Amino acid sequence: MSEADESQYRLQAILDTAVDAIITIDKHGIIQSANPAVGKLFGFASAAELLGRNVSILMPASHGQQHDEYIARYMRTGEARVIGIGRELEAVRSDGSIFPIELAVSEVPGDGARYFTGIIRDISARKQAEQALRESQARIQAVLNTAVDGILTIDQRGIIESANPSAGRLFGYDPAELIGRNISMLMPAEHAKAHDGYIERYLRTGEARIVGIGREVEGLRRDGSTFPAELAVSEVRFGDQLRFTGIIRDITVRKNAEQALLRADAMKDEFLANTSHELRTPLNGIIGIGQSMLDGATGPLNEEQQRNLGMVVASGRRLANLVNDILDFSKLRHETVELRRRPTDVHALTELVLAISRTLVGKRALRLFNRIDAQVPLVEVDEDRVQQILFNLVGNAVKFTQAGAVEVSAKVRDEWLDLTVSDTGAGISPERLETIFESFSQGDGSAAREQGGTGLGLAISRQLAELHGGSISVTSAVGAGSHFTLSLPLSLTTREMLTLESRPDEAVSRILPDVDLNRTAAGAGPRSSAGAGLRVLVVDDEPVNVQALVNFLTLAKYEVVTAADGQEALDLLAGERPCDIVLLDVMMPKLSGFDVCQRIREHYSPAELPVILLTAKNRVSDLVMGFGVGANDYLTKPFASDELLARVSVHLELAKISDSYSRFVPRQFLEQLGKERIVDVALGDQVQREMTVLFSDIRNFTQMSEGMSPAETFGFVNQYLGAMEPAISGHGGVIDKFVGDAVMALFPHRADDAVQGALDMIRRLEAWNAQRVDRREPPVKIGIGLHTGSLMLGTVGARDRMDTTVISDAVNLASRVEGLTKTYRVPLIITEATFLALNNPADISVRRIDQVLVQGKSQPVVLYEVLDACDLPARQAKQRALADFEKGEALYEARDFSGAIRYLERALARNPSDTVVEVLLERAHRFSGTAEE
Repeated sequence: MSEADESQYRLQAILDTAVDAIITIDKHGIIQSANPAVGKLFGFASAAELLGRNVSILMPASHGQQHDEYIARYMRTGEARVIGIGRELEAVRSDGSIFPIELAVSEVPGDGARYFTGIIRDISARKQAEQALRESQARIQAVLNTAVDGILTIDQRGIIESANPSAGRLFGYDPAELIGRNISMLMPAEHAKAHDGYIERYLRTGEARIVGIGREVEGLRRDGSTFPAELAVSEVRFGDQLRFTGIIRDITVRKNAEQALLRADAMKDEFLANTSHELRTPLNGIIGIGQSMLDGATGPLNEEQQRNLGMVVASGRRLANLVNDILDFSKLRHETVELRRRPTDVHALTELVLAISRTLVGKRALRLFNRIDAQVPLVEVDEDRVQQILFNLVGNAVKFTQAGAVEVSAKVRDEWLDLTVSDTGAGISPERLETIFESFSQGDGSAAREQGGTGLGLAISRQLAELHGGSISVTSAVGAGSHFTLSLPLSLTTREMLTLESRPDEAVSRILPDVDLNRTAAGAGPRSSAGAGLRVLVVDDEPVNVQALVNFLTLAKYEVVTAADGQEALDLLAGERPCDIVLLDVMMPKLSGFDVCQRIREHYSPAELPVILLTAKNRVSDLVMGFGVGANDYLTKPFASDELLARVSVHLELAKISDSYSRFVPRQFLEQLGKERIVDVALGDQVQREMTVLFSDIRNFTQMSEGMSPAETFGFVNQYLGAMEPAISGHGGVIDKFVGDAVMALFPHRADDAVQGALDMIRRLEAWNAQRVDRREPPVKIGIGLHTGSLMLGTVGARDRMDTTVISDAVNLASRVEGLTKTYRVPLIITEATFLALNNPADISVRRIDQVLVQGKSQPVVLYEVLDACDLPARQAKQRALADFEKGEALYEARDFSGAIRYLERALARNPSDTVVEVLLERAHRFSGTAEE
């Protein structure tokens, strides 16, 4: 086979196997050749049927005539519209159907003639795909144009590539204005800077903060206003390029609705709290007045009256419990209860619950025990709600246990603390165990049940436990008692990590050792005289509550004073007649009970004037707030009369004990040690303070007492000290010790207070002496020494016998200075340290009298005489001779005794009764050798 034949053979093989149809025509459009694909494409049995026929038979009639004109024009002018270019057009099959094709035509020379080869490809599938794409794009564009949300597309640099009309309207732009600009223009400045960093970080690390997640953001409009928006971002990859599409929704309306819901929720909570108070307040009055009448407040009652009133009181108490349960049940049902979790000490919380629950025991042989270790791990819970659960569990245990014990224990289990409330009561039958936690279910559902209740308590307790992630379970047997176990999550906070400020339970539990809540009130009956001579201030804006309290307290022989608001109460306390205890309602107009208590504590310590809060709220946070402002105790409305009287009696007794102790250890001394009560003081407590020490003594007391009997001596000393004590306490001083006739006092605030206190002592002594002279008794003279310095206050002694004391060289020096008043024969001497510590030295008249070396001191002490301590004639005489005295005293200290004698004699000539001049003059003569033998 020749090379030409072989080439022809290969070409024919290609034509026969080609997928595309290939036709060759001459210049007249007559088909010269066609490969098999042509027959298949156009629906002919074989391609041979087409040979010799005009190619226009493969075209629709509208295109056939144009085809001949194309070839003629090309042959004539060389203008190519198809040849060498290719184009899309329509073709017709043998069955007359029309389909789209892609035609490429080239000219092939041969045998001196001109031929044209056409390659034809059926593009029906592509055209259908293109049409589908166009329809899809139209649908997408319609969605974009009609979408309510703004839709933006950006590249990986943050440049906006497309924006739908809603995006323009949302941000206040024409969509075309956004194209080509950075997306950060639509964000507030504080977010715009971070945006490019988000994209860069995402491209580098794949860390998504918005892409594929969605979040709430803030948008910036053209006019500068901002609005809340919800943004969802997705990514699309085109080869190695990324595009991000963001859908932005204005959520202003939703946010406003959320805020409105939050406000409504807060209003609802406030409404529930206030409704609770408003319901409990009249109930408290109903119960209180009814109970007081049963106790005899309005005189004897017959049996029928007692029975009816008893039903009123019992119904009131049941209604009060129902109010509490329904309010909590409503909150839980609507899932509006929010937990305020924090580390909580269940030992202290249990102590509080058991202490209050002891009032439910009555006269039954039933005891309550807290078996929880004091160092049990903390739990992470809402302490108010756990307290509520424990009150319910312990209350039920007490209710259904006639004798024996109710105890609370705890056990750590993995990451949980199991609290178990056990009782020795009646127990629960197996069929009741299945339904006991259902709403409105009761331990005894019979019509003849002994115990009442709504049946909500355990249901509420279980829901509260589950809110914490925990549970409540029960095991019980009839006649063998019950064991309710509450599981609570342990806290990651340990006791060692807690600061004093973060231990809210301590303020609550601290009252428990002081108050025996199981004690029966001494004044529960009409013949009681427990309150004889004691005055109670009742503060409440509800007249019915005031009347109930007045009835209870009057029965116990207390004198009752009432106030309708906080300011009236404060005015009464500021009056001359003191009160012994205050019963204070928490929720009052203008000044709340918390505010009033805080103001009371500005003038009275808890030991001086106990305050018991009366409240319809029993949340631990409210109670802690009450203790934080200085309340001694609290009572939750409605309360029983015996509980009220027990609390009042106990706190009055504690106040008496505190008052008695304060006569031995002054309250001011405890305050300096940072203690509130004497029981808080421990051996070795000490503190360092800068104070002024006053030391005074009666001149010639030993000689005076020789002529008195022991009883007369004690009477004399007590009269004298009783006259002096107001002068010291009235100027902020604290008497530390009485040593026989001597007084040692401390002035912790100002040296001026000590000087004025000493002068007041001298004035009071003058008045007392005038009375003694009238009784033909000799006048008393005293000496007072003052020194200011650093002191150590504290406790000394042994474990079983200790005393408060002051240890300091300043105390010794004050005593020495007092002794020098005998030497100089003047009533009041102060050291230079005290004089320099005075805030207002011009308020007193002093003169420097000497510089001496006292026992125990290595440096001399400068002494000043307070001239105001002298009577007016003596003071005026000393002031007239002051110039000569000061010159003589200065020369004396300079050891120029001759010069000193000259000026001191002149001073003595002016004031012959000046004892200080006499002392200095006598020494000057002795030191100069001119003293008379």
